[in-house]
Amino acid sequence: MKNQDRLWEISKQQQGIFTAEQAKSAGYRDSNFAKYIQSGAWERIQRGIYCLTKFPTYNRPELVVWTLWSLNTREPGMGVWTHETALEIFDLSDVNPTQMHMTVPFGFRRTKKPDFIHLHFGTLSKLEIQKIDGYYVTTPIRTLVDIFREESFDPSLLHQCVNEAISKGLITKIELARAKQHYPEIEKILEMIDE
Repeated sequence: MKNQDRLWEISKQQQGIFTAEQAKSAGYRDSNFAKYIQSGAWERIQRGIYCLTKFPTYNRPELVVWTLWSLNTREPGMGVWTHETALEIFDLSDVNPTQMHMTVPFGFRRTKKPDFIHLHFGTLSKLEIQKIDGYYVTTPIRTLVDIFREESFDPSLLHQCVNEAISKGLITKIELARAKQHYPEIEKILEMIDE
């Protein structure tokens, strides 16, 4: 398999976006990156993150870019979109957050963090995460639990989010009831469901 085919296989899972490390794992030498940028085959998005210019544009590529930014080079942990950003991804609220919310592992270290990203530190299980268009987001149930735990979030907006998630088929009352064993907050969330 050619380098470009290997890079295509990697980047097609991420809206055509890839890291320098991923390009190197596909067989590219970083000393040649400038050549691919000058030829127009690649575009540099930010330090260490590139995209294939011939790749079709998707919705919300910035979510992939910042997910790749969050990659920890020593271990596979990466950021997951959570809280208000997850609500926005699932279109469950009219809230227009001023920051993008991402949960990262406790050991996460970055020297520079953009002001528009609010980092939450925690451990998420694989069952609490789903992949959408090349980035990771908490499941609708975990998202509602995170929002419920935020004391600053307006209860009437949470009520709207819960009922919107049910009406869109993202969650069911049965799934919520089953989730009570993992999240005691679900009891209060169940009370918000319109009959």
